[in-house]
Amino acid sequence: MQLRGVGFCVVFLLAGCGGGGSSTPPPLVVNASVENIIATDQLTNGVLAHFTVNGQHLDQGISLVAPNCSNIAPQTGGSATQQTFTCTPNADGALALTVTNSRGQSLYSNSLTVAAAIPAPSTPTISSITPGPLMYGKVSRFTVVGRQLDKGVTMTAPTCTTITPVQGGTATTQVFSCTPIATGVLTVTVMLGVSGDVTTLSISPNVPQPQVTLTTSLGDVVLELNPASAPITVKNYLQYVADDFYKDKIFHRVIGKFMIQGGGFDSAMQFATTRLPIKLEAWNGLHNERGTVAMARTDVLNSATSQFFINVVDNLYLDATGPNNGYAVFGKVVAGMDVVDTINAVPTHTLTFSDVPVTPVVITAAAQTQ
Repeated sequence: MQLRGVGFCVVFLLAGCGGGGSSTPPPLVVNASVENIIATDQLTNGVLAHFTVNGQHLDQGISLVAPNCSNIAPQTGGSATQQTFTCTPNADGALALTVTNSRGQSLYSNSLTVAAAIPAPSTPTISSITPGPLMYGKVSRFTVVGRQLDKGVTMTAPTCTTITPVQGGTATTQVFSCTPIATGVLTVTVMLGVSGDVTTLSISPNVPQPQVTLTTSLGDVVLELNPASAPITVKNYLQYVADDFYKDKIFHRVIGKFMIQGGGFDSAMQFATTRLPIKLEAWNGLHNERGTVAMARTDVLNSATSQFFINVVDNLYLDATGPNNGYAVFGKVVAGMDVVDTINAVPTHTLTFSDVPVTPVVITAAAQTQ
C-alpha cells in the first residue's frame, strides 16, 4: 500500500512532513495587541455590562480576566480589530480588567488593566413584596426585594398584628412577619425612607376563611370557620386545634336526625381539662342550619369551652332570639358531610349518659389547613 500526498502528511503530522523529521508546533498568539478596553455601559453592581476590546489580531484567541465580574462571556461577531465581552460586576468599587493570550499570559507591552468605578445604586427602591402562605391567625411572612433596604424600611398592615422584621435582612432583601386577624383583602404597605425621601409600595393579597380538617375514624370532615361573625368563638376553637387538644377525642353524643357532638371526652369517657369558658356569640346572624357547626354549652350562657356540635338537619329553634340565649354558630361543613351523616347513623347506647356511640368515633387529628 502506498501513502501519498496529503494523506501521508495527515497520518504523520506530529512527526512532520517533507523528510525534515522535526515537528511544527501550532502557532502561538504572540502578535495580538490591545489598544484599549471600553465599558459601553454604566457599571452597576449586579447588572450585566459590555466591554469592547480594540486592537490588532484579536481573533487569535484572547480572553478577558476580571476577578470581580461574574460569568465572563465573549460575544459573537467579533473581528481581528474588535472583540466584545460581557460579565456582571459582583462588587462595588474598582473593577480590574486584563486581556490575556491563549496561554493565559497577559499581553505584556500592550496589556491594559482598567479600574472602572462601580457606583452604589443612587436611588432607594422597593421592587416587590411577596407574601408567603396566608392563613388567618397564623404567622405569615412577606419578602421585600429592592435596593438600600437597610436604610430604614418599615411595613404596615392594619389587619396583621405583631409586625416584626426577621433577622438576616440585607440591602436587597428584607423579610417581615405578622399574624392576619381578619379574612379578605390584606393591605400591606412597605415604606423606605432615605435622607428624608420616602418611597412606598403596596400589595393587597387575600386571606382566605380559616378551615379545619377533622380526621376521624370514619373519614374526614372539613370545617370552614367565620371569624367575622364569631371572632371570639373562632379564636377559641383554633387555639384548641393548635394545642392538638382534639386528638383522640370522640363524638360522645350522637342523636339521629339532630346533631353529632364531640370535643370533650376520650374513648374511655374521661373528661378533658379545658381552658376558661368564652362569651356567648349566638346573636351573630348565623343560623343552626344543616351542616353548620356550633359551640355546645351548659344552661349557663357563657359556659362554652371545647365541645362543639354539627347540625345534621335544620335546627333553627337553637338560634338566638335575643342577645342572651341560643347556641353560637361559628362555621359550616364544606367537605365530608357524608361522613357527618355516617356518624349520625351509628348505633348508640347509654354509657355515663345517653346517646354514646357503641363503637367510639374518634377524632384522630385536627389541623388548620387554610
